Amino acid sequence: MTHQFDDDWRVSATATYNRSTSDSKLFYVYGTPDKATGDGLFSYPSRYGSTNKQRLLDIAATGKFTLAGRQHDLSMGLAWSKSTLDDISYYGRGIGTALPNGTAFDGSYPEPLFDASTNGSNYKDERKNAYLAARFNLADNAKLLAGVNTVKADSTGSAYGVSQAKSQSDTTPYVGLVYDIDRHVSAYGSYTEIFNPQSSIDSKGQTLAAATGKSLEAGLKSEWFDGRLNLSGTLFKTRQKNVAEAAGTTPDFKTFYKGVDSESQGFELDASGELAKGWQVNAGYSQLRLKGDAGQDARTFIPRKQFHLATTYHVPAVPTLKVGASLTWQDAIYNKVDDSTTLHQGAYAQLGLMASYNISRNVSLSLNLNNVTDKKHLTSLYWTQSLYAAGRNGSATLSWKY
Repeated sequence: MTHQFDDDWRVSATATYNRSTSDSKLFYVYGTPDKATGDGLFSYPSRYGSTNKQRLLDIAATGKFTLAGRQHDLSMGLAWSKSTLDDISYYGRGIGTALPNGTAFDGSYPEPLFDASTNGSNYKDERKNAYLAARFNLADNAKLLAGVNTVKADSTGSAYGVSQAKSQSDTTPYVGLVYDIDRHVSAYGSYTEIFNPQSSIDSKGQTLAAATGKSLEAGLKSEWFDGRLNLSGTLFKTRQKNVAEAAGTTPDFKTFYKGVDSESQGFELDASGELAKGWQVNAGYSQLRLKGDAGQDARTFIPRKQFHLATTYHVPAVPTLKVGASLTWQDAIYNKVDDSTTLHQGAYAQLGLMASYNISRNVSLSLNLNNVTDKKHLTSLYWTQSLYAAGRNGSATLSWKY
């Protein structure tokens, strides 16, 4: 629901309710397979039932006010959310059965009775949030942005025998400045504090405290040739403490986490524009350095260098037809699990192609082909197990607007 009070003030409210249930039988496997024989995997069949309810309420107001002879912008809001989870796990007979020579994947494992034992969760998460932000027009070429955000997160109940009770709250500020050097180039800088409540558990089953930190950013943005070319460059530095990172598995194969301190710094470059009538191009490159407290490389499963290039072209002979392509690349990553195991993912690039055609004013057809070269790569090295990303795949979408 939205209400416009006058030309300056607008208030909106959104309420959301979501309920989802599940009842599933899943055949998990665990272990590390031998590359030559396929041995080394073991069974973990289980049946799960769950009900999850989510309620959200968001109220926001935006408007203008006058101070010192200038007009400024103000925004404020309140948000509340509550999530309730009830789930139960029925463990199957035969957990730990060896699955030699690739038999984990050939469908030969018989469905067992799910009566070996049971466990489950019943807990509630509640979050309250309030913010206030303003953009002050200090001068025709200078804008000051300042704001504050307060968060309170509470949990009650237990998950698999471990109490989830916790209460975390904090208030974090934000300040930024934008200065127009001339009609083409603007400089900006910002500072913000970080507070992020977490639900991950440590090796003792206790919920990790909130992740905290500070972030600095500064850069230049420019516009040339009546907006046909846009360039930007950014320097950033972020310090975070106690960020959850997977650290192992419990005896019943639940992932537990540890809090990691790290500092990242780097830069981003971006260029976009119209090379010719109907031909749009966007390109960007980012690079970062991520270190731990002792100066060692941290969170090495995050790529340090990334590049993207995308282009679209409206075909002059067929004005309703647009074609395009995209290219993304990231450098090699790794994750040292322990002294004897290190996971690796080499650098890779992915190519995508697209075409869209407006059949009429209301109906359009779009075609997308992803991972055109069928590049084989893993989705993540965050855990000690990973899935392969989708191979070459495509989609066709027919849209109707009215």
